[in-house]
Amino acid sequence: MKARMTIYENSFTKRSFSVKAECDILQSPVLFEFGEDYVIIKRASLDDTKGVRNMTHINSGWYQTAFTSELPKGKYVSDEEESTIDQLVFYLE
Repeated sequence: MKARMTIYENSFTKRSFSVKAECDILQSPVLFEFGEDYVIIKRASLDDTKGVRNMTHINSGWYQTAFTSELPKGKYVSDEEESTIDQLVFYLE
């Protein structure tokens, strides 16, 4: 499953990121898991109540959200072997 993600700073929030993926996971509520050099975006289940976010559709398949984790800025690539229809796994390029 191909996907791209960019983490950047903006003037309103500490960090933001944009994600584009060839699946519909970003259209539903999601959970994030952050590591030192990776991000996992998981489809939220009905039992998930804490940390659930909705991504904002901005244009041409890109979705965006803001967060406060201290991840390095830059481009992240998806791991097609670890990614599924219910989760996207990204590593710093």
